[in-house]
Amino acid sequence: MVLDDSAIAFFLVRTPNWKKFRIEVRTAAVRSPFYLSPPKGIYETYGRTLVYFDRENGKWFMYFYDRYPLSKG
Repeated sequence: MVLDDSAIAFFLVRTPNWKKFRIEVRTAAVRSPFYLSPPKGIYETYGRTLVYFDRENGKWFMYFYDRYPLSKG
């Protein structure tokens, strides 16, 4: 996602197994997108995720729905 003329954000989804999801938010410079920052945020156990940047207000929103909660036992 483009943040401004010089920066972009990546939302990397890691799924070690189907019950556990991990999203890492990282940034990079537009001129060198191969070099990612350390994680700016880490979110775990979100099954279905939508990320939205409200450019007018300068705020990020993350909506999630965990359809597959971990079972007991």
